[in-house]
Amino acid sequence: WDNAASAVGIGATQPGQAFLSLGTSGVYFVSSSEFRPNVPDGIHTFCHCLPGLWHQMSVHLSAAANLHWIKGVLGIDTFDTLYAMADKTSTKLLFLPYLSGIRTPYNDPYARGVFFGLNAGTTKEEMVRSILEGVAFDLADGQEAILKGASIQEVSVVGGGARSYLWGRILATILQQTLTYREHAELGGALGAARLARLSQEANQDPAQMLKPPKVLKIIEPAKDDYDKKRMLFKHLYRQLKPCFQEAL
Repeated sequence: WDNAASAVGIGATQPGQAFLSLGTSGVYFVSSSEFRPNVPDGIHTFCHCLPGLWHQMSVHLSAAANLHWIKGVLGIDTFDTLYAMADKTSTKLLFLPYLSGIRTPYNDPYARGVFFGLNAGTTKEEMVRSILEGVAFDLADGQEAILKGASIQEVSVVGGGARSYLWGRILATILQQTLTYREHAELGGALGAARLARLSQEANQDPAQMLKPPKVLKIIEPAKDDYDKKRMLFKHLYRQLKPCFQEAL
């Protein structure tokens, strides 16, 4: 229900309006006018909070959870420090962000996290950067699955990860999708719940006026960096390791 409320809080109230939620888990949520289930790809399809609407949702079990993990491993105090570290470098290192398995698009509870390409010169900055990229590749798999049954017109960002424009630049480029950052985006679910409560008490009011999207703070456009080869390797690596995951547990 937190993501359903976030849709109302962030203004994803019309077909094609979407958001990325960068919390402990990650979610790619898009509003739709039709019921379009996609069970094979692990897409959730539910009623929207608002009448006459549905939503499709890809679910990624570890998003910012990966950052919380590496923060502890490296003894880093704050997430801002992690983002600053990642901003200093680029990397060929690849990270599969499956610390808690996979929901969308493979429904694989046995999958686990993997660093691929470590060598004696790998730095902690590269490790953090590869985690941000790995989560973005995972969300790109979710976007690919969603687009089989829905169209996406605009995407806002919510959750704690919305505090990092660096992560936004990485996401926008890998997704090849413009991302909109809005005021109080980290509070999207709470704002949505409050709006729904008000709407239930003031039914004579115009919902369109009550559910306006929050003020835009920043719009991030995709860069021209070519992540295609790395994304293909990301997908290939999972497929090659899939038979090993269950054996390793």
